[in-house]
Amino acid sequence: MENKSNDRFIPLRNSERDFNLCRFNLMNDNENRENNSSDSSEVVYKNKLEESLFDIRKNDSNKILAFKQKAPIGNKSHQDNMKMLYSYNRGKSLVKKKMKKKIRHIPQVPKKILDAPNLVDDYYLNLMDWSEQNVLAIGLESDVFLWNGTTSSIECIPSLGDNINEYVTSVNFTDDGQFLAIGTSTKEVQIWDIGSSKCVRRMKGHQGRVSSLGWNKHILSSGSLDSFIFNHDVRQRDHHISTFVGHTNEVCGLKWSPNGSKLASGGNDNLLNIYDG
Repeated sequence: MENKSNDRFIPLRNSERDFNLCRFNLMNDNENRENNSSDSSEVVYKNKLEESLFDIRKNDSNKILAFKQKAPIGNKSHQDNMKMLYSYNRGKSLVKKKMKKKIRHIPQVPKKILDAPNLVDDYYLNLMDWSEQNVLAIGLESDVFLWNGTTSSIECIPSLGDNINEYVTSVNFTDDGQFLAIGTSTKEVQIWDIGSSKCVRRMKGHQGRVSSLGWNKHILSSGSLDSFIFNHDVRQRDHHISTFVGHTNEVCGLKWSPNGSKLASGGNDNLLNIYDG
């Protein structure tokens, strides 16, 4: 008996089901067309409503939440307060930075070095003074040298001449820098005119070297190894007008107050005295 076989499987079709489905689709399509034609007025109403609400004919890309104009500017008072606070803190930080930058640098080496041979090794003496005209006076044994800080020129004042056994003990300029008082180991006070480089006055009276000087306008005070302070009026012939007593040893420092009412003196007796002018 011979067996028959097919090369592929073809399922059986339910012809009745297919015909019913096709008939349903055709009938439903016809009904939709009839309904669409009958509801045309409702479609027109919906289209009109949509156009009036969303203005589709003017701009089809309009959105419900789109702004017609720019948004209003908000109140910035809170931002201004924060800005003021921030600016204040920022200003404080800038001030701190500036303060750090303004720290003064102190040089470790001198700007200029001047030779000072024969400088007397005695710290009780006052051998330097700087004038208002930027001139530095320094006593070197028997001479006084003037160094001009502006021009760097040097001038010598031979206060003791050829007397090599004596030496300068103190120097002091007047307030205007035109005259220089020089105390010496010869118990003498000299006054020199800086402009003409001439000695215009010599005053004596002390019993020891004159180790300190101080100007108060036309009054020149001199302190000595004899422990006395003499006040000289350089305008008068009899220059010695008064004496201050209070030290028991050498007077090594004199300074008048700015208003000229008081004189301070320091002595080798470890005392600081203040006198009424």
